Amino acid sequence: MNIVLTCLVNFQPYILDNIRQLHRLGHDQENIFILCNQFMVPQFGTVKEYITIIEVEELEGQEDEFRYDDRSGLDNGFRGGFWKLTSSRFFVIHRFMKKYNVRDVLHLENDVVMYYHGNELMSYLNPTRMYLPFDNYERNIASIVYIPDANVLGGVLRHYDMGKNDMYNFSSIAKKTNLIDHFPIFGL
Repeated sequence: MNIVLTCLVNFQPYILDNIRQLHRLGHDQENIFILCNQFMVPQFGTVKEYITIIEVEELEGQEDEFRYDDRSGLDNGFRGGFWKLTSSRFFVIHRFMKKYNVRDVLHLENDVVMYYHGNELMSYLNPTRMYLPFDNYERNIASIVYIPDANVLGGVLRHYDMGKNDMYNFSSIAKKTNLIDHFPIFGL
């Protein structure tokens, strides 16, 4: 299982604790990817031996069929762009997965700490679907997301409503497609 954390525009120092925990669980540099802006790279100095850093600027030259940054209608002013960035991360992850042909991604929000190695989830997952937790039928919390490959994520993003945030988008996409399943919000 590959772990992908994103740190876009605003550095969140608790991401460093998350990286240390992932390393303690046995994830290593080859499967912990940090997608961040170039100016943030020095912030990861204390954990650089545990991670592979991908600067999002190197992904920007890639063909982007979605053009999220141009088309998003979300508020870019609240909390340093919080609402826009929570959705933007999925388009960045898609470009990353496509460029590097990375499969079996577990994307964690930076404040979500794992207590088991990500590989323990694999036997519970259908490799043709994306998984994330929902707290009701209309809203999801994209705190932990399994993405099998760039094709599945691309299929989901083709239905993305650029005027809604991520918490409401995946619920409506799950109803329209057969590409999203619910992560249980209790122990397996």
